Amino acid sequence: MRRRPPRRVLRTAVAVVLVSMPVGACSIPESNAPAPRNVTITALTPEQAEEAVGQGGYSSPHTEPMPTESGWVQVFDELPADGRTGASLIISRDENEAVQWAVNTDRPAASSDVLEKTHAPQARTDSMGNNLLTMTNYVYGYAISDPSGARMSLILAPDETDGDTPDETDRDAPDETDRDTPDETGYNAAKNAKEDEDSNAAIAEQRSHVLVLDTATGETVRVVEVDGMVLGQALTSDELVVETAQRYFPGDSGQGALHVFSLTDPAAEPLTLPTDKWVVGSGASSVLLSQRPPADRCLRTACGPTTLTVLGTDGTELTTVTGVDGLLDSRNIRRFTDPAAAVALTLNENALPRREWEAAWDGLEVEIIPFDDVAP
Repeated sequence: MRRRPPRRVLRTAVAVVLVSMPVGACSIPESNAPAPRNVTITALTPEQAEEAVGQGGYSSPHTEPMPTESGWVQVFDELPADGRTGASLIISRDENEAVQWAVNTDRPAASSDVLEKTHAPQARTDSMGNNLLTMTNYVYGYAISDPSGARMSLILAPDETDGDTPDETDRDAPDETDRDTPDETGYNAAKNAKEDEDSNAAIAEQRSHVLVLDTATGETVRVVEVDGMVLGQALTSDELVVETAQRYFPGDSGQGALHVFSLTDPAAEPLTLPTDKWVVGSGASSVLLSQRPPADRCLRTACGPTTLTVLGTDGTELTTVTGVDGLLDSRNIRRFTDPAAAVALTLNENALPRREWEAAWDGLEVEIIPFDDVAP
């Protein structure tokens, strides 16, 4: 099912409040998957979900409804405040907007609002081009679906660490634009080193959960817990892949890792694969890795072509796709037909009058490649 939802669904600004709701009569089956600590998932009846929608309190979603095999799903968050950890409400509707199932969690999803509110280190990585958790289009982000739309996964906000609460300076990730401009006293260099130390310590202490649901029933397929900062995720037909790092970047000293969790055997230990790239999508049995994160700035200015690597979930490199301009939420790759021309124009972005450069950039030929054509 890949038709767009009714326009009135997209335009609805929904605000809901978390209230104490009994599960009551509910058709959602119990999950056999063991739930890690600190995560409680509660099924709601359609009546309870509609009541919650009408009462206000949750933030509006950051995305359009996610198309699935059996309907449309949206995620709403109650922001942490006044001692509350926050929560998420996940609702599936059919094409007539009737609620098919709904669940809430006792932890909020890792939306940009939640990450900012909790001062999570990854909330500041947008300054370095990593918007992986602050934008969602169901291909990459904090809420995604698998290629068939049969399952969805949701990154939950990281647990609070036991360390001291950083001040406003320490909460920010190091800004690469001014790191090399210390004053004559060396203050900036020392400040940058302190920010690195504090931020990386906070990242290493993070523990996050990722929830996988069956989109037809709302049943919990698996909940996993990972250490470090979650950089992204991907869903194949039978596996959840979560990328983490102990620092801001997966490469170099970032110690990036892909953790491959089975969805057919919830008790199975994950396979861990080192990586220096960013996970940005998946095929039925493989994942797409990019040389750069899919930052939204690349949608407004030229970032130049990049290369995608298609990796089997056993760690085997299957193929590469060069000259990539970006990913589309319709599970397609946008690729320059002449990557060299795109590179040359990128390098001349500041050398040409803006209108002339934009006209030339818009004139570059591109082709659309479905994920399924390159990622089995």
